[in-house]
Amino acid sequence: KLEIFTFFEPMIEVGGDLYDIDLINEKHYRIFLADAVGHGIQAALITMLIKSEYERIKHFRLSAKDSIETLNRQFVYIYENLNTYFTCFLIDIDLEAMEITYVSAGHPFQILLAGDEIIRLTSRGTLFGIEAHQTFDMETKRIEPGNRIYLYTDGIIEAYNESKKLYGIENFTESIMRNKSHSLRKASENILIDVNKWRGSADRNDDVTLIGIEIKQQ
Repeated sequence: KLEIFTFFEPMIEVGGDLYDIDLINEKHYRIFLADAVGHGIQAALITMLIKSEYERIKHFRLSAKDSIETLNRQFVYIYENLNTYFTCFLIDIDLEAMEITYVSAGHPFQILLAGDEIIRLTSRGTLFGIEAHQTFDMETKRIEPGNRIYLYTDGIIEAYNESKKLYGIENFTESIMRNKSHSLRKASENILIDVNKWRGSADRNDDVTLIGIEIKQQ
């Protein structure tokens, strides 16, 4: 019912990006994406803590909003002395109601491609790890067969070239539109090729995660 493409490449051997894809029931999927502040071993250790706490709460089947708020509260209570932070994005894909529900915590807006329209998936929320009782907005949008969702971390849009110019959201969305007639896999691979072409010989400055999702005919 969904086609899913995933790509993860850390800046070095380990990284601070994390994603989790969970089948809640036959027509309900949940995807969680997190990006720890920093790079390398320290960020990788933080993702281990995030993963541990997320696994602890995800089986309670809370709403997207309650899951994010519970995760933030637990993380602050347990790890506030570490003075570490991360962004995240959680999205529920409900193929029975044909809608998505999502919550963002300081993460860049994600993308819904509906025909020839790019819809920005954004909601209000600060970084995780700052305030235990922080509340987060939850948003809902309709989806249709053929729609695509692109989830990513800022290693894509903040990739820079030899001239220190960022790839940016405009180049990213243009690449998505330019490749919309291709299969999901081919489109996603072409987007990553575009990012690498932009980077050229410049060193990678962050971890890169891209998840492409296509809603299939039911």
